[in-house]
Amino acid sequence: MLVSYTIFRSSVAHSDNRCAAETQVAFIAKVLRKVANQNIATIAPQKQAADDFVEYCDAFFPRTVLSENCSSWANGGRPGGRIHGMWPGSAAHVTWVRREPRWEDFEYTYLQTRNRFAWLGNGRREREANVESDATPYLKVAGSVDLRDYHESWWDL
Repeated sequence: MLVSYTIFRSSVAHSDNRCAAETQVAFIAKVLRKVANQNIATIAPQKQAADDFVEYCDAFFPRTVLSENCSSWANGGRPGGRIHGMWPGSAAHVTWVRREPRWEDFEYTYLQTRNRFAWLGNGRREREANVESDATPYLKVAGSVDLRDYHESWWDL
């Protein structure tokens, strides 16, 4: 379901492929950073969260043109069939959802089982030991905003 939530339920039907690809990659990068930084061994959606998402999708699509009596890849080639593989909403909607994942809807197992907060380390960032690093990377000079900020700015923390 994690893959379905991020990739296959894409917004391509509602926008251009570039925006969909960018937001999908940004979402997947968030998942990978979470896994790497928090010593997570596995991540999977909770069964109830997956069931609720399917219920939401099943309630959404009948209100759209996709449920008309036509044949398409979205309904498995069966006129009137169940819609699958598409995001239940607009491109703007899926972009908004991907920006702030609901981590509480997932189950995790950790590499370190003694203390789930071991990933916090010594309470400092490596860059803080470098006297030449910028102590306030979040302050920007007007007109110098990096276009990568459009989706997220994790790299300068």
